[in-house]
Amino acid sequence: MAVTDKMVKLMTQLQKNTAEGKVSWQKTVDDGIFQVGFPNYTIKLFVRPNPNDFSGPDYVLQILGVEGEIIEEVSDTDFDSPEPSTREAYTLMKDLYTRARRIGMGVERALDSILSELSA
Repeated sequence: MAVTDKMVKLMTQLQKNTAEGKVSWQKTVDDGIFQVGFPNYTIKLFVRPNPNDFSGPDYVLQILGVEGEIIEEVSDTDFDSPEPSTREAYTLMKDLYTRARRIGMGVERALDSILSELSA
């Protein structure tokens, strides 16, 4: 599957807004899956084993409709065009997933709490 320019733009904007703290990722009941809701859509991020490469996982982004149906699914391995390259796509999606996970799991809140306890 060829990834469209709009999908690349969506992922890039998600990464940027996530890094700036503008996206409130939430953990789901399924371990390792994080999501963010929009008025008519939900975006989910997760990791799955890459069947073609045992050195690293596949990062997957899904767009779901109002009723939970998968409208689109893209993974870092779907990038076959030079812009961005598969390596850049992997880095982008890994960074997005890592940031979404940290937000969804409340890592900063946990670190603040522990640091507060240690300095008391």
